[in-house]
Amino acid sequence: MRKLLVLLVAAAFVFTMALPAMAADEKKVELYGSVRVMTYITDFDKENSGVNFDDSDLVWTLDDGSSRFGARFKAGDIGANVELRPRFRASNGTSTDGSTGMLRQWHATWNFGAGTLLLGQAYGPTFRPICNECLIGGGGFLDGYGDMGGSVREPGMQVWFPIKGLNGMLKLAALSPAEDSNPVVGDIASWAGAGTDTDFTLPQLEASLSMAFGPLDVGFRGLYKTFDFVNTDTDQDVSIDTYLLGIDVAYSMGPFYVKGLAYMAQNLYYMSSAGAPQVNWIYKPASFVATGIDLEDVDNTGWTVAAGFKFSDKVSFEASYGMKMAEQDRLGVDYERDTSALTFLLPITIAKGFTMTPEVVLTDEGEEEIAGVGQGDRGNRAYYGIYWRIDF
Repeated sequence: MRKLLVLLVAAAFVFTMALPAMAADEKKVELYGSVRVMTYITDFDKENSGVNFDDSDLVWTLDDGSSRFGARFKAGDIGANVELRPRFRASNGTSTDGSTGMLRQWHATWNFGAGTLLLGQAYGPTFRPICNECLIGGGGFLDGYGDMGGSVREPGMQVWFPIKGLNGMLKLAALSPAEDSNPVVGDIASWAGAGTDTDFTLPQLEASLSMAFGPLDVGFRGLYKTFDFVNTDTDQDVSIDTYLLGIDVAYSMGPFYVKGLAYMAQNLYYMSSAGAPQVNWIYKPASFVATGIDLEDVDNTGWTVAAGFKFSDKVSFEASYGMKMAEQDRLGVDYERDTSALTFLLPITIAKGFTMTPEVVLTDEGEEEIAGVGQGDRGNRAYYGIYWRIDF
């Protein structure tokens, strides 16, 4: 009996000592979601409508690209996030945001003390939008009009290091290079009907550094990606290099804030965020197969400025303007295109978790110039409506 008592006391002692460790490893799961609906009118000039006259249409649909249902998991130094989107299909059988799957995020993290390791599909280090527009940007950015979207939920590996002296974070990532690497515009897409193959030797490399100094936030971000696009009929290949360098600044003073972004890039269309093809086109001379002429690179630049004011806990206002430019040398001839957008937003909180945002978006689709000679106005677009959102 005495020996049994000693064993029981010892077991109780060990169990008591283990309680802090067991508490630290307690598993916590948080469920969340967001339902978002777009209701707006589109007005397209005839130069941009595709029907040779001004055209207006009603859009009244679920934003299935941004609506979501997810779960966050935490147990000690291990965390995870699983996030799914609805697969709503429009009348033409396609998703309203062009997506083909339900997965938004699927990643796990390990806090190893000096930093955090992330494995899986998540937002890349270069993702840090400036504009909060949602009607046509969906997730709240206009990457086709100057707001650099960055890598939007790409699979791979990331490491995050907090930098206390700068009140910031250094993020490094090696992401899948296969996303958005299939040429879909210009003559390079067909190569006169040739078979094609895409060869990768490096992942998409990204880095970002964020800093905070009181009301001032500053961020730097960069990306590099390279791959070979091969003509399997002739074994010729084109080496395509993509890079991006950007800086963003935000300043807050009471209810007022202002934010700005500027970037320069090359072949931005092949970044794992795509962007608007109309300003990131890749052109390949039809004589490529016969002569082996190298692909000329597309230079991209862009900038966005946004300013906002919070009238109360219920109502705020934001306006933004952005511009995106692309330039390409086609066999010694300079081709240029640009687009720009002006936005006005009035987020109104109806109840906790429920927001309606009247929005006006005015875009200028620009004009293509060849050797400095304009090729005709590409027209304007206007969007008027309300973006509805309930988070739970």
